[in-house]
Amino acid sequence: MSSKLKYFLSIIGISLTSYYLYRKRKRKIFVSYHSKKEAKYKNILKAWQKNSNFDLDFHDKSVGISINTNNESRIKAGITKKLNESNLVLCIVGKETHKRPMVNWELQKAKELQKKILIVKTNSKYKSPTCLLNSNFIILNSFKKEEIIKEIYKS
Repeated sequence: MSSKLKYFLSIIGISLTSYYLYRKRKRKIFVSYHSKKEAKYKNILKAWQKNSNFDLDFHDKSVGISINTNNESRIKAGITKKLNESNLVLCIVGKETHKRPMVNWELQKAKELQKKILIVKTNSKYKSPTCLLNSNFIILNSFKKEEIIKEIYKS
């Protein structure tokens, strides 16, 4: 085998290995949602991650609980820190999500930080958050495992 062919094959091998490792890396996902109704969908994501039959591995960077303060600037600072630690923002959209100022703020901040945003509606009839109007973001009109996992791994 010629040295040029060996070199070419080694480059292909390194490229394939790099791509495989890139695809398998753990995603850092900030999950934005409005209420307890949407929280169950976040729990479904976590259950998919724990199930070895599903190809989903991520580190949840969302706040998950209320930040223990009434100081809005401290709350936003805590959320900003979590957004900075993430490489994807997944917003679960329920019936009232589009009206929620904090969800809109989180998504607007994610846009400022140039984070990839994935919108997943629990019902296709629900409106997207207002800050995303006239924006190009990925919107899934249903909570389907295959579609969500596919979009997560594109990030």
